[in-house]
Amino acid sequence: MAFEPSGHGQHGAPADAFARLGASRNFAVPPRAACASGFAGRWEGLTMKAARPFLIVIVGLLVSHVASAQPQPHRAEYSLRLGTAANAPRVGTAVQDLTSDCNVWRIQRRITSDVSLTPSFKVDLAFRSEGEEDGQGKGLRYSTFQFLNGAEHQTKGTLRRTDGEIQGEIATREGTEPVSLPPLTMLPVAALGHLVHRLAEGANSFSMTLFAAEAAAAFLVDVEQLPLSALPPAPPSLVPPTSPPTGRSWGVLMTVTRAGAQDGKPSLSMRARVFESGVLDQIVVVAGPAIIAAHLRALDMHKERGCSGG
Repeated sequence: MAFEPSGHGQHGAPADAFARLGASRNFAVPPRAACASGFAGRWEGLTMKAARPFLIVIVGLLVSHVASAQPQPHRAEYSLRLGTAANAPRVGTAVQDLTSDCNVWRIQRRITSDVSLTPSFKVDLAFRSEGEEDGQGKGLRYSTFQFLNGAEHQTKGTLRRTDGEIQGEIATREGTEPVSLPPLTMLPVAALGHLVHRLAEGANSFSMTLFAAEAAAAFLVDVEQLPLSALPPAPPSLVPPTSPPTGRSWGVLMTVTRAGAQDGKPSLSMRARVFESGVLDQIVVVAGPAIIAAHLRALDMHKERGCSGG
């Protein structure tokens, strides 16, 4: 993943958009190369909070899991590119593996990327996570590991829905903090299942609130249908998957705002093609100065595991 400068020095409001998206914790990350001035100089103090939009963009919203009432376990691999041009450079990969076993969803995700701010200032970013979500969307256990220029950040979280409320705790090196989410917040698998279900029903616009483990926070997502022609085609150099997704699909625009944000400003917007299988493709995310495209390059639909009676 990488920044795509707009032609102006990104400072102030665009940079603040990154901070709004980050989690409550923040720590400094050492840059690989020092820059005395210019665009990269302003990013020398890059922190995990500032980098977290990348994780939410490619991980949090890339959690495409279920179609209507029937889950479709799968492994999807994406090529990450800087911008939407036909010759946009590849800047990383994202992989998501979703399996189901006796009404429990298991989610594994991985990101590797080399973020280039300038030729002399680069950021190495790696991310992985594992989670288990109850098939009824009533509980989630997860762990995340983030690596940015030599700095590591790990979290473990547990959430439970009781009497319509979601509460839990998130543990880091600094300690454990309680978490309380808005009553209508959906956990990741349930949220994306709801997304596909509403699209299949023919809804042109709707809203939902989902929990993003990568940011340890809830986000309001406003969804609008788009024509598929509004989505960028895959770069000519990208080899398409040997088994591409099939079935119905919809183009969507999702505007994402952190729940409870005082200014109410969106943190990012995302366009994508959503298949009824729960697979996403042709993803474009705009978050402050960052424009990131993710295109499907490999897909493996898993066989569903049955449950033996006991």
